[in-house]
Amino acid sequence: MLITSIYTLTIFTSAFLLFLIQPMISKLLLPHLGGSPAVWNTAMLFFQIMLLLGYAYAHLGSRYLGPKRQSILHMVMLCLAAIWLPITAKTNLGFVSAVQPIQWVMLSLFLSVGGPFFVLSANAPLLQSWLAHTDHPDAKNPYFLYSASNIGSLIALFGYPLLMEPLFTLSQQTYLWSSWFVLFGALILGCIVYLRKHYVPLPAVTEEQGTKPRLTQKLHWIFLSFCPSSLLLGVTTYITTDLASIPLFWVIPLAIYLLTFIFAFARKPILVDRMLSAQVILVPLTAIAMLFDLNSVTAILLLHLMTFFAFVMGCHGTLARLKPDPRYLTEYFLWISFGGMLGGLFNALIAPQIFDEPFEYPLIFIMTLLLRPQLIADVKRERILDYVVPVAFVALKSHKRPLRYALFVLALFVAVPIGKNIGTSAKDEGGTLLFAERNFFGVNRLFKFPPTNSMVLLHGTTLHGIQSMDPDHKLDLTSYYSVIKPVYDHVGKELQHLPVAVLGLGAGTLACIGHEEQKFDFFEIDPAIALIASNPSYFTFLTNCPPTSTIRLGDGRLEIAKMDAKHYGFIVVDTFSSDSIPVHILTKEAIAIYLRKLADGGMIAFNISNRHLDLAPLMSAMIKDAGFVALIKADKVTDDKSLISSSIWVVAAKKIDDFHGLEKDDPHWQLMEDAPRVAIWTDNYSNIFQTLF
Repeated sequence: MLITSIYTLTIFTSAFLLFLIQPMISKLLLPHLGGSPAVWNTAMLFFQIMLLLGYAYAHLGSRYLGPKRQSILHMVMLCLAAIWLPITAKTNLGFVSAVQPIQWVMLSLFLSVGGPFFVLSANAPLLQSWLAHTDHPDAKNPYFLYSASNIGSLIALFGYPLLMEPLFTLSQQTYLWSSWFVLFGALILGCIVYLRKHYVPLPAVTEEQGTKPRLTQKLHWIFLSFCPSSLLLGVTTYITTDLASIPLFWVIPLAIYLLTFIFAFARKPILVDRMLSAQVILVPLTAIAMLFDLNSVTAILLLHLMTFFAFVMGCHGTLARLKPDPRYLTEYFLWISFGGMLGGLFNALIAPQIFDEPFEYPLIFIMTLLLRPQLIADVKRERILDYVVPVAFVALKSHKRPLRYALFVLALFVAVPIGKNIGTSAKDEGGTLLFAERNFFGVNRLFKFPPTNSMVLLHGTTLHGIQSMDPDHKLDLTSYYSVIKPVYDHVGKELQHLPVAVLGLGAGTLACIGHEEQKFDFFEIDPAIALIASNPSYFTFLTNCPPTSTIRLGDGRLEIAKMDAKHYGFIVVDTFSSDSIPVHILTKEAIAIYLRKLADGGMIAFNISNRHLDLAPLMSAMIKDAGFVALIKADKVTDDKSLISSSIWVVAAKKIDDFHGLEKDDPHWQLMEDAPRVAIWTDNYSNIFQTLF
């Protein structure tokens, strides 16, 4: 019992540390890449590659060295990994993160946590293999330790956003983690001592234990692990694109993913068959919901996460049923890890190159359905119906035939947009796609709309810029920005000769609020946006408006921090990608940076327009905490054909006189009310749920 507890505690601690470091180090890197949701996907790919290397090390060491010699090597590797302690984020890599974001994230993660992560990643199969080579009563079925591993992972994932994040600073978190890593080393030593004292060679393979796994079995393992891994990144991207790329929204899907392993590899597996049945209802609902706009954030989250759980539970439950004899344990987990890595590779690197839109998410939906068990005999009549029934949009017995059900869902993805197109608005009719590009920072699409005679830039699902093609109105302020010209006109005359800073380029529309002999600095993280806005064939704001405009590539907060103090008379913060909030742009520390760059008497404007989040109470608390006063204006536009968009802006200044009568000249500008019981955001704490509508 004691030895079982030691092995269980060791594998638990290993997984706890492994999954605690993932959101921690990713959050440290997030500001350097504008809060992009792709940071987590790329980080996950790195973690999956390291996990694969760790499993390969466990498998090859067990095969060629044997457990006793491998245990000594593992202790040496553990000591070498201590060179990385204490954990710190290595971000000064000698090249620009925005230009080569994937390479930057991968290299930074390796230099920051590569050694410890590699050693920790090997322990799940390694400790199970060691126990299988002892005279312990559980040696014949060490797979129960895998559940302990996933429980440790799950506690770490929820513990980070709920406990570690709010209670400790990032530097304190890294030192705590480093000290726990040393404790883990002591536990591993105890497991090694028991292994060497109670080592028993595995007996020869008996007829009941079967032969070595065949290639078809290995391919099945890979496919069963590939689909859940891809779905994990797909659902995370889907959620974070329109909300926020924060640890909490990273860990919820990952926690569900791990929870399915716990259920699947428990001594008495549960839920597998029930989740396969639940897919019959959840999958069509989710497919239809993805094709229609849902305003309820709660409904979006619950529906996608429930479907994700049903999918992954089915795959991992099947994987557990196919597990081999313990002598093939390390190889089994190696192939599972390989499939998981392929899923990460597909979503992070391959899909953005072959799809202009994030089609990989619905594509893997359909692929996963092919893994469902076949409940109707494979006769000629049923094979014909596999193709005929989905075309007729009839789900008759389709859930009992994997191919039929997959084609049925595919039919939904094809049919629903056709129905939607019948009722498209006049604004959308006749739109011509001129340019589309998907990169690390999202999907950018450029349209020409003849009905409104305009050029429109979309980033994700959100309007990023619009320009009239009418020669007399080409330089008119459009979309969210018509509100800002009157605001800037109320900046003190003595400050209007100073440069203006704009965090977030869009189409460059705000260049037109300035005058000649003035300089505008646009801070933009996405190189594609910079190219689009600078191309006069698309938009002419930057080339034809009076000020001299400079685009500074990089994260707005980090780049403006490099500028001189009191350099700007007016600062605009408009950095949202789709409706996702880069949290680090709105923290107490970020606002302190902006204030240091603002000249005495200047103003800062924040665009807080959002479909899902009410940021006004938060901004009120943040600005009050900074010792400033603020005005807010909600500008509602009801004309569908107008080039002006509804928006909500907040303008902050040191004192009310610095507004120079803005609130009197336009009564729609109201003094912001105090927001009681709203916690301010810091670099160490944020609560996205307090902002939900």
